[in-house]
Amino acid sequence: MKKKKGFIAVSLIYSFFLVFLMIMLASITKNAQNRQLLRVFKNDLQAYLNDSEFIVTLLPSRTYRVNEVVSFADENWQVIKDNGSSVVLILQRTLNKTEITSALGVAANNTTYFNNSCTDSLCRVRMCTNSYSYNYCSYGNANAYRYYSWENSIAKPIIDYWFEQHEILQRICRYAYDQSAGTRICQRNTLIRMSYSDGSKTYRSYARLATYQEAAANQQWATSSSASWTLTRYTQSAGKSFIYALNRNAYQNADVLTLRPVIEVRKS
Repeated sequence: MKKKKGFIAVSLIYSFFLVFLMIMLASITKNAQNRQLLRVFKNDLQAYLNDSEFIVTLLPSRTYRVNEVVSFADENWQVIKDNGSSVVLILQRTLNKTEITSALGVAANNTTYFNNSCTDSLCRVRMCTNSYSYNYCSYGNANAYRYYSWENSIAKPIIDYWFEQHEILQRICRYAYDQSAGTRICQRNTLIRMSYSDGSKTYRSYARLATYQEAAANQQWATSSSASWTLTRYTQSAGKSFIYALNRNAYQNADVLTLRPVIEVRKS
């Protein structure tokens, strides 16, 4: 009888030991799985942050004053207009030598595109070329003449290139080709594809120059020594094309100005 009771006691102790081992093994396995999941989560989170996805994509919802300086996409901008649900901004700085020469693929001393040369401190861009060109608007005689327009200006490919190469803006809006639209658009509803005119044709894009009307509306950036070209209708005189800069007629290739892109950002 004693042997039987001893056998039962040993069996119970052994059974409890086995149960304990199973619980411990299950706990160790669970902890290992949790550590692996935590490691994957941390790696994914780090990759998410490293990819700069965690950035401000909208402007705070408030009223913005004309000429107010705001920070967006790692740049400083001046307010052109508060449209209620969105804000039109112009880059506070002018485009630099690297941005402009890279867009055009020309040297900084190319006087066809620049006044004397494009320097690090100031890069004054001609709106059109010095001679007749199929690519960029030009002046000439009656047999070699092409009217100014935004689509065949020197400035347009520079503004387009700047926007497409701006890493933060691209990540903010996820700029990609959309098959249904047949063009590249912002996949995120953050930047507005603006509709605007050069005085003779209407365009749509996410970046442009300011219009003459915007420049004339008491804008500080339009009257500075490094004023930007504006979008406006050309006028013709003595066989040459003129376009407007603020408070004057700017001869399209002799009077040269800087470039400041304009974008429109939604509020949160």
